[in-house]
Amino acid sequence: MNRNDIKQIGSLAGIHFRQWSGNWRIRILFLLVVLLLFNFTKSVRSLTSFSGIPVSPWILIPCMSTYNTAILILLGYVLLYCDAPFIDEKYPYIMIRSGRWHFAAAQMLYIALSSALYIVFVWLVSLLCCLPNLSFSLRWGKVIQTIALREEVSGLTMRDTLLQMQPIHAALLQFLLLWLVGCWIGLLLFCLNLYFSRAVGIGVATALIFANMFADFYIASHAQAGGTIYYFLPTSWANLGTLHAVEGDRYPPLLYALLVLLASSAVFIFLIFIKFRHEEVEVVPSI
Repeated sequence: MNRNDIKQIGSLAGIHFRQWSGNWRIRILFLLVVLLLFNFTKSVRSLTSFSGIPVSPWILIPCMSTYNTAILILLGYVLLYCDAPFIDEKYPYIMIRSGRWHFAAAQMLYIALSSALYIVFVWLVSLLCCLPNLSFSLRWGKVIQTIALREEVSGLTMRDTLLQMQPIHAALLQFLLLWLVGCWIGLLLFCLNLYFSRAVGIGVATALIFANMFADFYIASHAQAGGTIYYFLPTSWANLGTLHAVEGDRYPPLLYALLVLLASSAVFIFLIFIKFRHEEVEVVPSI
């Protein structure tokens, strides 16, 4: 791959970002994220106003430890990538000019970059919703420690996170895991939509995300042994609490999650390139 190839792939990926301004799904997605995080941080704002103690900027980590909030954030990826591959009536001409390989690579670059931008947006909104009682701190802070004790915030996993990790370490891991899971969901949708239909892709991705709710109930009934279910749920790895390496627990280790996400994503990419290279890709209007 030479410089011209990279430039062409980047230019093709940029086309998708320029279409965001007129895409109703993107507007709805951003609005839903704002409403979701504003509702989640309602108790945080009340606590900071009552106590006068500002909250530290690591609020997204307890947010992802709440399975219903995490599910809704992950569903945002489905809304973002539900029409992959992104081929409407004007893209066949672009594909002919650029070549199938460049076109497919550009779409996967778009998934990787947009996943990162989505996380940045979610994190910024979580901070804005805590204003004006927000202060930068390298510690977790009393507010997040208080939130971690609440039963509805998956208390055990969140408390373990606070005990085992420094905030910056946890924040970097949270960003990495959310990004990888987002890319994984996007590539899964891309692959299934190519080989089957959008209904199959959206159905499988949505089912895997909602399975996190089932996993929470399963653990509640099977105690510590229930953690083994997380080995089979890549979408659950967006929550740091599912990847704790506590001696004697049965939760998947971080390295396992990273290897499975990377390996399965590589398989999706391989299958996508095979499809683009050997078969005609159907033009389908955007959802």
